[in-house]
Amino acid sequence: MSLFSWLAELFGGSGVKVLLWKYSEPLSKSNPVITGAVLLKAKSDKTVTALEVKVIEEHTTTEGSGDNKEKETETTVLGSIKFPDHDAGVGFPLELKAGSQQEQPFTLRVAMPDRLQTKAGVLGGIGKLAAFASGEKVEYFLVASASVKGAAFAASDKQKLKISD
Repeated sequence: MSLFSWLAELFGGSGVKVLLWKYSEPLSKSNPVITGAVLLKAKSDKTVTALEVKVIEEHTTTEGSGDNKEKETETTVLGSIKFPDHDAGVGFPLELKAGSQQEQPFTLRVAMPDRLQTKAGVLGGIGKLAAFASGEKVEYFLVASASVKGAAFAASDKQKLKISD
């Protein structure tokens, strides 16, 4: 491997592509469990040492107006599962050969927060109106990140989740 390839891989990526797929959507507030799989694809021979799948909530507030507008985002982890901590899964550390792929299934229980704007009925309508007026925004994401031996950064994928009653 040339010096340029090594530097590009060190700072530009891990040589492993992480894809969230086959996950159940929308996430139900009444039964907050999400199932799916993470697909790991290798561009070159790599060792994946760990994998984490989590559901996060991003609560963004906007303060000020005009040129003085500032956004602040608070991120909360609502549930996570780690491999190999949870179980061996596909077998970590996972040796991936160039061009190969491996699928890691997961089942994740999520602790859904109780927010006024996510309620149904009149209270939910009031909550949504207040959130709109104050510039609040709440979004949910499914995130998978893989630690790759010899890489400066984890390989990851992030998908927006829909929430239902």
